[in-house]
Amino acid sequence: MRLENKVAIVTGAAQGMGFATAKIFTQHGARVAMIDVNTDKLLQAGQVVESLGAKPLMLDIDISDSTAVRHAVQDVHNAWERVDVLVNNAAIQSPGGNFVNATDEVWDRYLAVNVKSAGFLVREVIPLMQQQNGGSIINIGSISAMVVFPGQAVYAATKGAILQLTRAIAVDFGKDGIRANCICPGPTLSGPLANGVSEDGSLNPELADLANMHPLQRLAQPEDIAHASLFLASDESRHVTGVVLPVDGGFTAR
Repeated sequence: MRLENKVAIVTGAAQGMGFATAKIFTQHGARVAMIDVNTDKLLQAGQVVESLGAKPLMLDIDISDSTAVRHAVQDVHNAWERVDVLVNNAAIQSPGGNFVNATDEVWDRYLAVNVKSAGFLVREVIPLMQQQNGGSIINIGSISAMVVFPGQAVYAATKGAILQLTRAIAVDFGKDGIRANCICPGPTLSGPLANGVSEDGSLNPELADLANMHPLQRLAQPEDIAHASLFLASDESRHVTGVVLPVDGGFTAR
């Protein structure tokens, strides 16, 4: 029970890494607020989390709306009187395009969902964490903040911004006992990539080639990212802040 009596907010919690994080946090004693814009999937995910022994608070909002974010964080605090952990996981994950072909609308949407939303949530939870003398903010970045794949300029730029946002939070609010760390997943079998996995667990040829590019010869499961978040959310990481942690099977070590 590494998160016993802690309250956590997880965005993008209806599927993939966010869903895995909500489940593992609940199993370790946390009370979890699950945020997602997909109502149907959020309800289904919340039922699974509740079956693990604790009823989550499910909030169907668009995190790029600062007013909705403010009200959601207030709802969490009203329900449980504290916020100990924030996991900024929600993001647009499709490539987005290169600098020449990305439209103004693409830039605006990616910056709103991948960067500004995280800032909105941090802005709301920081005062609450200051009042309780500490907290842990975990931003889910990407190895695209460190290495760039073709056609992903917009996505890479937003994830690079998340990396630096994390460091700024760690520097500015460490004196208040608030820690901020950034997990950078490599290719993970969630979202579109999960479609390349057959019922017997084997990968299609394209994903198999991608897995072979990793020193560990495998692609991450959502639970791999969730367990890293569990460590950074727990008191075991009490002296860890400002860290960028690749969880990528060694991809960026090549």
